[in-house]
Amino acid sequence: QIDSKYTKIFILKSNLGEAYIFLKYIINNLTENEDKILIACTKKSHVSIANMLLPNVETKLLSNTLPEIEYNTFKIGNQQYYIAFPMKFYINTESAINNNNAVYLDEIYKYFNISAKHSTENTLHISKAATQKIDNYLAKNNIKKFIFIVKNAKTCTTIPDKFWNELEKSLSIKVIYNDETMPLDETYYLAAKSEAIISLRCGLSEILSESGKPHIILYTDFINRFRFKPITKDKIINGYSIKTITPAANKIIEIEYSDNSKTKIIKSITETLLHKKEKTK
Repeated sequence: QIDSKYTKIFILKSNLGEAYIFLKYIINNLTENEDKILIACTKKSHVSIANMLLPNVETKLLSNTLPEIEYNTFKIGNQQYYIAFPMKFYINTESAINNNNAVYLDEIYKYFNISAKHSTENTLHISKAATQKIDNYLAKNNIKKFIFIVKNAKTCTTIPDKFWNELEKSLSIKVIYNDETMPLDETYYLAAKSEAIISLRCGLSEILSESGKPHIILYTDFINRFRFKPITKDKIINGYSIKTITPAANKIIEIEYSDNSKTKIIKSITETLLHKKEKTK
């Protein structure tokens, strides 16, 4: 039940990355100053990213599973509802990427009939409690320089642990792996304190790109999913490129991963990060 005081309700039915993009780039263009807004979340991660991007907007974690809806907006009485995003959007977007070399950020703008040129964006806010906790952790453990690694993803095929272990050994610096139990604002701030970020392409990759840190992103095929056709990493790296969504595109390096090329990839990553490190001395 949604309180009648809200005039616009934004229901997040998405992965973390799309929720971030919607709240960062899209939502401002669908609201007016006089609107009373509620962000209705279907995942706890939605609440976290909403509080980081729109700390003054109310959120509500929905307790029930919502039925599938094919359109992006509808009205009930005086309340306008927006869905970000219906399953139909994901199916159509992947089809456009597979068949027409589309870019998913462009598809999101088109879906809500918004011009990227005239859109406004929100910036991330990190709580003082989160920054103090991470600063204390780093100081207590005498960690001054480190690489932050994200090796898990919901949609991309997992890269074997053997690769990550060999990569860690090749890096002449401490490595901290993403802890999925850590609050999102703490995760972001910890990554932003690193020398560089390495991640398997995932929703967190979008958020961490805002840190402005050197960021190497590895792309694999999407896993097999009900209702979706297979999509390979060469299509993914073009259609879902992080470079299309961040002003810090020059800090992003994107690599197609394969087991056959893992030695070459590890060497490339190590040389790239050492080179960047030397340039900053």
